[in-house]
Amino acid sequence: GFLTHEDFALHNIRINGGRIYLIDHASLRFGSKHESWARFMNFMLLYNRDLEKALTEYIRENRSPEENSSLNLIRMYKLGELLDYHSRAYAKSDGAFAELSKARIQFWGSVLSHHLKSEEIPDALIENYKTTRDSLRSNEEKLRQKELQHLVS
Repeated sequence: GFLTHEDFALHNIRINGGRIYLIDHASLRFGSKHESWARFMNFMLLYNRDLEKALTEYIRENRSPEENSSLNLIRMYKLGELLDYHSRAYAKSDGAFAELSKARIQFWGSVLSHHLKSEEIPDALIENYKTTRDSLRSNEEKLRQKELQHLVS
């Protein structure tokens, strides 16, 4: 019974006059309180690794083992959703977009594998994926991502 945001990521947060605003209210629904955190942590894995690590450490050190376990399980579920989404995109695509979808499936599958084994995700895995991803993106997507990078810097 918690209000969650299905697309909780930096591009849906605005700060104006010292106030924080959450946008994209169409993504709000009732669910587990960890759903938004799990989505945010997976997003931050790519865009702000220090924040992802800090939130992971905070949960581990300051919340109950059950809550930590719940968040980890939901995070793995969210990784499964990413794999499902990119697998469906791959089936409908060709060319560079198919290669990009394939790279995303391989990356998120590796991240899930590390989570299942309770292993740290190697920085090299993330950096190699980002390099591959960026080389396969369309010009329109590169422009959109440039805006997103501005939000996290």
